[in-house]
Amino acid sequence: EGKYVRAYGQVGDRPGSFARPKGVAVDREGRVYVSDAAFQNVQVFEDNGRLLMAFGQPKQGEGMSLPAGVAIDYDHVPLFARYAAPNFKIDYLVIVASQIAPNKVEVFGFGKMVGADYNAPAAGAKSR
Repeated sequence: EGKYVRAYGQVGDRPGSFARPKGVAVDREGRVYVSDAAFQNVQVFEDNGRLLMAFGQPKQGEGMSLPAGVAIDYDHVPLFARYAAPNFKIDYLVIVASQIAPNKVEVFGFGKMVGADYNAPAAGAKSR
């Protein structure tokens, strides 16, 4: 509707900050994905603005380089399922377009390991 909702991150060099944001996408759960050409990564935020994770730091000669865009795709998961690790179920794809990397487009599968209990406390975590 063209109305301001909220801002994510700020200019800086810390996690959750941006130097050259180039692309933004939102998944069905409301998570926001921002590609940053300076950090050469994608940062993922909850819908309330809390940073969840970042991925994609380049390796020498491979990986994303100057990412220019990011998109979320639920429709083409079956095309990539065979490339996932055994017992990993891809729920959706995150597609990143890079400006100068050898692979101009990279596809990341997001999902869960089949049989894993994601509600169990982490190893070493104390419950109250």
